[in-house]
Amino acid sequence: METLAQEMRLASNLGDHCRALRLAERIGRTRMGPPLRAFIAREQQLLGLLVEAGRNAALCVQELEADAALRVRAEPRETCQRIVRETRNDRGASVVVRGTAALPRGLRVFAAGVWRDASLNEASPTPPGAVSVAAFVQGALCCRRDVNLAPGDQLELEVDGSGGRPACGRWRIVLSNDAR
Repeated sequence: METLAQEMRLASNLGDHCRALRLAERIGRTRMGPPLRAFIAREQQLLGLLVEAGRNAALCVQELEADAALRVRAEPRETCQRIVRETRNDRGASVVVRGTAALPRGLRVFAAGVWRDASLNEASPTPPGAVSVAAFVQGALCCRRDVNLAPGDQLELEVDGSGGRPACGRWRIVLSNDAR
């Protein structure tokens, strides 16, 4: 495994990011942790795979926050936080679920062809362009909307989980920094 890791780092240093990513993903099938996930996110970002990079970077940050016993923390955290910021604000778009009360159990959001478990106020990277977003609770459709997101846009969906049946409220696109 150490030989693969050495090959992975060498490929990245030589600018062969496709090979570095393939090797990192291969290593990750047997042992994945925040430092390797940060490496994968960086390679994905360099290859223009912004949604995947943002998703892996967000997972890296979550893993670091969940496991206080990890020895290697500062570099992966800084790398992953930067990638999350860049993929969300500079080039990628994102979907955020906001709630007036606790989110209902089993809330899942389907956006841009990918299922996501909904976490309150957590941005989920999404590719810019025409995006279908739907919220489901326990498999039942709560609400659906088709939107066009520009790079840097953030779609906010409010979900009210206080009643017996969850309801979707206001949809709002927070525009990116560029003027439209």
